[in-house]
Order: sequence, then structure tokens, then C-alpha cells
Amino acid sequence: MSVLLPATPNIPTPQGVDHQAVVRSTANFHSNFWADAFLTYTPDDLDLFNKLKDEEGNFKESLIGDSLSMLALSEASHLMVDGEDILEEALAFTTTHLQSIATDPNSPLATRVIRALKRPIRKGLTRVEAIHGISIYQQDESHNKSLLKLAKLDFNLLQSLHRNELSEISRWWDASCMDQLPANYLKWFYWALLDFYEEIEEDMVKQWKIMTRQVQSYFVEAKWLNQGYTPTFDEYMSNALVSSCHTMLITSTLVGMGDVVTEEAFQWLLGHGKMIRASELVGRLMDDSFSRDYEQSRKHIPTSVECYMKQCGVTQQEAYDELNKQIVNAWKDMNLECLKPRHVPMTVINRALNLARVEDLVYKEGD
Repeated sequence: MSVLLPATPNIPTPQGVDHQAVVRSTANFHSNFWADAFLTYTPDDLDLFNKLKDEEGNFKESLIGDSLSMLALSEASHLMVDGEDILEEALAFTTTHLQSIATDPNSPLATRVIRALKRPIRKGLTRVEAIHGISIYQQDESHNKSLLKLAKLDFNLLQSLHRNELSEISRWWDASCMDQLPANYLKWFYWALLDFYEEIEEDMVKQWKIMTRQVQSYFVEAKWLNQGYTPTFDEYMSNALVSSCHTMLITSTLVGMGDVVTEEAFQWLLGHGKMIRASELVGRLMDDSFSRDYEQSRKHIPTSVECYMKQCGVTQQEAYDELNKQIVNAWKDMNLECLKPRHVPMTVINRALNLARVEDLVYKEGD
């Protein structure tokens, strides 16, 4: 189904940016102190934000009047890493005041702010957010008509291309049908697809350790279910991060990517470092938090919620609050890992980041 979109806000930050090579640049818009601050900010330059505080250590009330800068600071705050307490404060400060804008029917920024509060750019998927961004941008009376038209054209052309190719390919399943394909380029594409699946057979050998660990985690869960056993939270998480199928999904997306995916990349995945674990944790805890009622309505092992309640002797709400804190910290870990120099290409690292974004979208919108 083609999306005849109305387009982007003043323009969203690109997703999956390689922070090792990023150069923050300006555009033709009215600048302000906060925007300029973020163009030159580095994690070691926290004193810059202290200048925005009053003598009592609170952010100056005079800053509230600049709504666009408040929105920019809110978005940027989601890139915080562990220990950047001032960005924690900035997020809390901006969220409070942006919520008042979101409930103001006369504010021209209301729609944009509502979307930012629900799904900040850092946690959004590019093509999904493009739909909302295009609509919001069109409502801006000062929008650039050429840019708006180009954004719609880009979105619809790519969507149409994907839809048509999938439609054609889905009709054929073996090489003997090759000559019946309607276009030469599709024949080449179809042939490449067949080669791809042959190639998978070779690459899948590299995944056998991950597959083995995956299957073993299912056996553990089956054992717990049959015994009616409620594990401790720590015991549950050590197995649940694997059974979430997270690493398996990331690995599968790398198959067939050629020289981009080296032996080092697979070893990086197998090493289960901070980036992978943080991405897994976001997926598992969001799944448990948002789909718990459904899971417990049928025969199922306890989720992280029940396990945490049992281990720590807390209420259900206290367990939810703690799991949410762990999700927030996991995003901080991913932010830090994206900033670190790595021998693994950013293309590979982005797989873990984007899967966490998918899970944020899926579980917040309903399982």
C-alpha cells in the first residue's frame, strides 16, 4: 500500500550515525545558545551546561521560552552515557516543560513535541519516523515545498520498489522458473537470491555456537515450566537474554553481507560484550514488562517481573520501576559503545542498536 504522505520536521537527525566520524554542522536556521552548545559539545565539556543554571543549581527559568531549543536539548539528552548526570537533569527539566506544550492546543509545536516525548529520535527507526516527520513538516507554514515534495517522492518510490520486487519474487521458487520472470533485472536479482541461500549454508556454520546456545536456553525454560520453578532474577536473566533470540537475529542479518562481515565481527558477537548485552536487555525487559499479562494468562514460565519480586521482596510496581531503570541504563551503555573506537565496523554495531529500536517500537505500541 503506497503511503501518500503529507513529511519531516525541521529535519530529523539521521539514525545510525557513526559517532567516530561525525562532524556537527550548521544549516540555514535561526540559531540559539543551546543549539550552538550541542554543535561543539563533547562528553568532557559538561561545564558548558552548568552555565545554564542559576545560583541554586537549577536550570534557569528564562530558558523555558525557547521551545525549539528545549526540544533540541531533550532529543540530545537521549544520547547520554553513564555518569552524565547533568544530561539526566536536562532531560527531566525539558520533559516537564515540553509536556505543557504537548497539551496546549494552540502551540504550533504540539504535534512534534508529542511525538518526541513518545519516541525520541535516538530510539526511532528511520523509515517509520519518516512517516510522522513528513506529516509534521507539512503542517509547518514555513516548510520548503521542494524539500517536502522530495521527501514524499523518496519515501513512496522506495516503498513501491520494495513492494513490487517482493510481489514478483514471491511467485517463483526455483531456478527453472527464471525465464518466466518479466524483467531482466529481476532475473539477475532472483539468481542472486538463489545464490544467497546457497551462501547461507556456508555462513551458518559460523553461527552454530549461537544456535546451540539458543536451543539449550529453550531446554532450560522447558525444565523450569515442567517443574513449576521460579528462578531468581539473576538466574532468569542469564538464560532469558539468550532465549530472547536477540543475538541469533543480529547474527542472521549479517549473513550474506560479504566483506563487511569478517571473522572478527562474528567473534565480537560471540564475545557477548556490553553492546550486545545492552541490546538484549532492552528487548527482554521490554518484552516482559509490556506483554506480561498475556504471557501469564497461559501456561508460561515466570517473567523477569515475578523473578525480581521474589528475589528482592518488592511489589509489582517496584519491580516495574527497577526494570525500567535497567532499560534506561542499557541505552546509556549502547550510546557509549557507539562512541568507542572499534575494530568492528559501525555497520555491524548498528544491527544491535536497530534491533533495540525495533523492540522499543513493537512493545510500546503493543505486543
